[in-house]
Amino acid sequence: FHNNTNLEIPESAHPMLAKLGTVVVELRERLGKLYGYEDLDTPGVIYATGLSLDKEYAGVHVRVPYRAFFLNPLDNIAQTADGVVGAWMYILVHEASHFKVSGHGDPFVSEEFRLFTMLADSGDLRTIQIAFERILEAHWDEYTALKRQYERSTIRNIAKSLEDGERLPAG
Repeated sequence: FHNNTNLEIPESAHPMLAKLGTVVVELRERLGKLYGYEDLDTPGVIYATGLSLDKEYAGVHVRVPYRAFFLNPLDNIAQTADGVVGAWMYILVHEASHFKVSGHGDPFVSEEFRLFTMLADSGDLRTIQIAFERILEAHWDEYTALKRQYERSTIRNIAKSLEDGERLPAG
């Protein structure tokens, strides 16, 4: 879990965030069973995944100093649990696609579509979606309260945002 904002996370939100982070890790492990994505779940190959709160992104893929992708569960415009889960799934497929292709040109769009289809064919897309739905069902009030706090104009980043291809901020 990475929090690059001045948002104070209430202790009551910790279980929800831990569950969300666990699902992101599970997705990475399932991705590692798909052709071309094996290094995402290979012993000895470190590829971090989890949650990252930041006012600049809904998700991020990092290559230096380690390889990782993160979901920002609070950065989306969704108003319903279905919308939130849909946003998270899109963001995660998008960020995971950067494992194979940098940038956002035609090759990336093709890979994003290819990965989405492979996840759907394997049943993993729906499994992860169901896991997210269950978490929100159990923690919707906590999620919406935390999201409202995150969206306040007084909540700001406290350091430079993580970016693909750059070093993490010191500190």
